[in-house]
This record gives sequence, structure tokens and C-alpha cells, in this order.
Amino acid sequence: MPDSVVLRGPDRLARTLTPDARAELRRRLRSYLDLPDDLGPPDMAGNPVVKPTSAAVNEALRFLDALPAGVPSPSVSWAEDGEVGFYWGGEGIHVDVGFYGDGNIGYYASVAAAGIDHDGDEDFADGALPQPLVSAIAALSP
Repeated sequence: MPDSVVLRGPDRLARTLTPDARAELRRRLRSYLDLPDDLGPPDMAGNPVVKPTSAAVNEALRFLDALPAGVPSPSVSWAEDGEVGFYWGGEGIHVDVGFYGDGNIGYYASVAAAGIDHDGDEDFADGALPQPLVSAIAALSP
């Protein structure tokens, strides 16, 4: 089952990505590599539950390293299909970023106050963040 670091309540976006928070997220992301190979029965659609690949975790770590200091700290999790994800949410805010280890970054970013509503699946081989995603993450900062 997915494991995540989640903040709840009105201060959901109040915790910034400090060095300690970044280190905790790195530890959490690396822990996905220690999941057992047999994660149990298939999901409800009959698909096998797979742990994230080392490539997916490495892409997620590169993304974490690319996040600027001072942005709100995201939640991180893994999904039953092996995706490693980041999430920021709150009133009028939904930013979801995912990695499968295929060299791409998939994302959906909606920040109502900034007029941002964009999704994409773009190349991440060079580690460059898509500009709409950069704008959305920048809009999350106080």
C-alpha cells in the first residue's frame, strides 16, 4: 500500500521545504527501493501491484533536488502501478507530479489564485522542469 508524508489541516502549505524536510523526503523516497518484490494480490482491475523501479525513484530524487528552497513541502507517495509521486494541495491548489522511470515527468498543476491549469507529460532526461510546472510551484510560495 502507498506510503506518504502528508500534512493535514489549515497549515497544509505552511511547512516549507527546509533542509530537514528535504532530507526526510529523500529518506522516504529511497525507502521505496526496500519494498518487497511481492506486494500482494492484484489491484481491483486485476493489474499486478508493483513497487517503484530504481529509475522512478532516481527521477523523483532529481526532481526533489530541483525544487527551490522556500517552496511548500510536498507529500510524496508511490502508487500500485509503480509511479512515484509528489503532491501539493489546498483550497484552490492541486499540483501532482509523477515518475515511472521512463525518462518523463507527468504532471497536473492547478493553482486558481494564479490562473494556472495545465497538465503535461514531458521529457525529464535532462532534469529540466517544464515551465508551467515551475510557475505553479512558484505560485505556491507565500
